[in-house]
Amino acid sequence: MHFPHHNPFIRLRLLQGLLGVLLLPLIAGVAWSHSYGPADGVCGDPPAYANCTQCHNSFSVNSGDGQLQLLGLPLAYVPDSTYTLAIVLVDTGQIRWGFEMTAILNSGDQAGVLTPDVPLLVQISEGPGAQRDYIKQTTLGTLEGSPAGAWSVAWTAPAAASDSVHFYLAGNAANGNGTNQGDYIYTISVHVPEFALGVKDAPAALPGTTFLSPAYPNPFNPATAIGYQLSLPNFVELKMFDTAGGLITTLQKGWQNAGTYQATFDGSGLPSGIYIYRLTAGDFAATGKVVLMK
Repeated sequence: MHFPHHNPFIRLRLLQGLLGVLLLPLIAGVAWSHSYGPADGVCGDPPAYANCTQCHNSFSVNSGDGQLQLLGLPLAYVPDSTYTLAIVLVDTGQIRWGFEMTAILNSGDQAGVLTPDVPLLVQISEGPGAQRDYIKQTTLGTLEGSPAGAWSVAWTAPAAASDSVHFYLAGNAANGNGTNQGDYIYTISVHVPEFALGVKDAPAALPGTTFLSPAYPNPFNPATAIGYQLSLPNFVELKMFDTAGGLITTLQKGWQNAGTYQATFDGSGLPSGIYIYRLTAGDFAATGKVVLMK
């Protein structure tokens, strides 16, 4: 089983992206009053399910042609383990970026601990006691002029027997015109059960014959590793595709004994973008996404 850990690669990429915005003036006034971070409770979380279209109201939520992703989450979390998560927002034509995310238990209380990886880009708004925390971008973290938004966040899972965790994430793909108009808002939610034998909603794939791990690092440049586990011998094919379904390369193909394996995908000769990897092993098939950022 894959146990993600602190990811210096993502931190390095974000620091490189920061160089282009360090000299930007801080914009005051109404036009970008939330560039320093959105108000708490607008990432689509219950009970209000509010999102950033309350202010950025040119378009309805999820109506643009962009994509918001939360990468690095396991299929089921190991209690007290720390995972490095990547939030990636892409939308052609937009040039300024923002996000807000929270992680809550079934009870609605905060689930685990969210921590900014680069505090100049990401900040945390902590709720008192068990009330939920909200992690979001800073003013510098809007990354004005960048072709995409990308932030790194550490999440330490709650203790054992805490039940499932629900992530709620909103992203703002802004046009940088100094107003709250012309921006696209995207929201997603992800449900992650606790990994423990006997947990009723744990994915069947975890204790089964085959498990595909998330790629690491992700986003990446130029290479990322993709791991998988076989509990029984099987014929394996691990392939990489572009978003149009075209085959980029076959990473592994052939019979494998039971065990844990890893393949490396090198994107040195490819343009930045989203790529899809697919593992087949007998009747098992699973896919994942990676983001190449140059």
